[in-house]
Amino acid sequence: EAIDAYEKAVMEDPAYFEAYFNLGLAALKGGDVNKALPAYEYALAIQPNHRDSRYNLSLGLEKLNHYRDAARELEALLKKTSEDTQVLMRLGELYSGPLQRPVRTREIYRELLKVSPGSPESRAALRWLYENP
Repeated sequence: EAIDAYEKAVMEDPAYFEAYFNLGLAALKGGDVNKALPAYEYALAIQPNHRDSRYNLSLGLEKLNHYRDAARELEALLKKTSEDTQVLMRLGELYSGPLQRPVRTREIYRELLKVSPGSPESRAALRWLYENP
């Protein structure tokens, strides 16, 4: 029902950012990634610097195994918010996992440790750094 309502809202007002963002959210939570991705792309066309739209777009891309594209979106976020622990952790997980880029993983995790040394994310980053010298 929510998806239908947001689709109707964007049909009535194609510049309605919140409707696109919420359509993406509802579709992503409902498992319809193919509907979520264009919604986030439209939302970003309206508000290119919206952090949550870009982050959620990366999650959708990751669900479709488009790991490089997901990492590219997160890297774009890091350029604007270099101290975002959620972005740093997600990016580190992509680089340490499916993208297999240990050098970049180390850089990301070291930055995470500087930004948030006592966080649960930092403990996971420390564990990875210890296991991957």
